[in-house]
Amino acid sequence: MKATHAKLVFLALLCFSFGLMACERPEEKPDSSAKAEAPQPQPTSEPEPAAARPSTELDENPKISELWGAKHENGVVKVELRDLDEDERKRLAALFADADAPVAFAADKMPERFADVDAVDVLTPEGPTRLEIAQLVQEGGPSQMHYWLHTQKSDALPKDLGWTLATPAGQMGDTARMRPAEPQPVHAKAAPKLAKAFLGALDEKDRDRVAKKLEDEHMLGVSARLPSPHGQVVAINVPGKNQMPLAQGVFVAKDTGEVTHTVKEPFVGPLGTIEILAVADPDGDDIDGVLYRMNTDGYWIKWIHFDEQGNVVVETLAGFAA
Repeated sequence: MKATHAKLVFLALLCFSFGLMACERPEEKPDSSAKAEAPQPQPTSEPEPAAARPSTELDENPKISELWGAKHENGVVKVELRDLDEDERKRLAALFADADAPVAFAADKMPERFADVDAVDVLTPEGPTRLEIAQLVQEGGPSQMHYWLHTQKSDALPKDLGWTLATPAGQMGDTARMRPAEPQPVHAKAAPKLAKAFLGALDEKDRDRVAKKLEDEHMLGVSARLPSPHGQVVAINVPGKNQMPLAQGVFVAKDTGEVTHTVKEPFVGPLGTIEILAVADPDGDDIDGVLYRMNTDGYWIKWIHFDEQGNVVVETLAGFAA
């Protein structure tokens, strides 16, 4: 019994000692020398391409054969037919039994040049809007009759749309744009050069009295996307006594004021005022043209644009002299 008891005591002490050693064993720490696993790169999505501009619904590459001045009044667009030859005038005149009354439009009765035109594309700040033609209107002028196409009334046109451009339907693409001109006084550093060109073009007998009236604020410019070296179109209106018109002129110029083309030779007269109306790109080629109105004893709507070599071209799109 004593031997058995001694064995039990010895085993108990042995177990107790091992238990203490287990408790005192330090906690294992991770090997700091081991390299941490590199984070895996997260897959990135390819950026979505910018939305492409929709191709024109009219034609992939529309060609403009007829560009008209167009006047918007109360939802109706009025387009004057210009450059009519004698036969075309006779055919149009024959449609009017009563010269003062509009007639319903019928393309098959029009001169051959307009026989396929039953609708027009009208340029707005949002792009072209297509309108059907409703009437043909004849208006008397001082020397000859004028003929206008009147569209159906539309609520889709901006109410403040005044003079703009129009083509036969299908000749103006979705990239065509226009904006109101909003002319501003030319830059102060450009003004002296423009004033010198303006006054230098006047008759010597008029130069001094116009120079005394000319101020920087009378020279209003519109910047646009013009081919180099052109940068802006400038209209100059000098008022005289009682703010009556005294002298006017229109230039294409660099932004720094050097004149690159004289559009309307400066002149002195009590009837003239010049107003820049709109900047437009009817064929969507990223080169702008400028529409302006010249009031004399009548009025003229003029279109300043550029040929393939960057030369200035000026066309009359509407109007008459009284």
